[in-house]
Amino acid sequence: MAGRKQRLIAMLGGVETTYNVPPALTGAQNAIVAFDYQLTPLAGEEVQDDELLPWFGHQGEALVGDYVQIEYSIRLAGSGTAGTPPAYGPILRSAGLAEVITAGQKVEYSPISQGFESLSLWMNQDGALHKLSGGFSNIVFNWDVKKRPFMRVTTRGLYVPVTAQALPTVDRSKFKKALIASKTNTPTLALHATPIVAQSVSIDLGVQFDKIDWVNDEEFDISDRKISGTVVSKAAQLGTKDWFATAKAETLGLFALTHGVVAGNIIEIGGASVQVGRPTQGDNSGILTYSLPTKFTAQTAGGDFLLTVR
Repeated sequence: MAGRKQRLIAMLGGVETTYNVPPALTGAQNAIVAFDYQLTPLAGEEVQDDELLPWFGHQGEALVGDYVQIEYSIRLAGSGTAGTPPAYGPILRSAGLAEVITAGQKVEYSPISQGFESLSLWMNQDGALHKLSGGFSNIVFNWDVKKRPFMRVTTRGLYVPVTAQALPTVDRSKFKKALIASKTNTPTLALHATPIVAQSVSIDLGVQFDKIDWVNDEEFDISDRKISGTVVSKAAQLGTKDWFATAKAETLGLFALTHGVVAGNIIEIGGASVQVGRPTQGDNSGILTYSLPTKFTAQTAGGDFLLTVR
């Protein structure tokens, strides 16, 4: 009897209108194109029995607080049409970002502190269908020179028993090809109104979400968010920008990144009040670099971060 194949995988995902009520997901409408995944199909805790006995030995344990965790990466590109949400929009929304559509122009994602949207995510591994519902996500955005930008996602949700189901036929056409991070494709990167020549950029939404178990219920919920990141840049002359003085002064400033040059495939990330932490030094082919920690501070509700797809 042939074993199930590791490479035969289909992932579907969609936002839940009502918490823990999965929408009708189909391969034609809800396919998620991801890579580099790690599935934990039955996460949780163990409670061991500890009765007093006149002999040694394990007494067994109960599995409690069951949930499903899936870690995966999705490449960052537009939808192909300005004003149309990208196919990975449901994943962004599950990380506590509100989606606002300006028809024909742009789609914006900004942080919210209540009214979160939960996610149903299905992963079919060659006939074994793993589901989670009532899920939320954390996202780390990554730009590395000579690579396609991507977001690393961790989604956790309520456990649904595994079932046997044939692999669905999926439509991958809504996921567009991401552009390589380069001088041409990434025309804007600035920190505190200073243009940056960078080796890499990462931004972690820092979403805190945990499973809460009750006697008569269970749920996941988002409890906090602290957005931070790191910019690895070519070290400029101090006369151009003194990042040590900036860090010491606890100065707040703008962050701006633009990737893509053609409408329908432009990604922008901005922060209005970003603080720079302690710079550390590195080396890139003999060129001195600075690793600049960034804190996207929330001076107004939802004003700490903005992702725009044009």
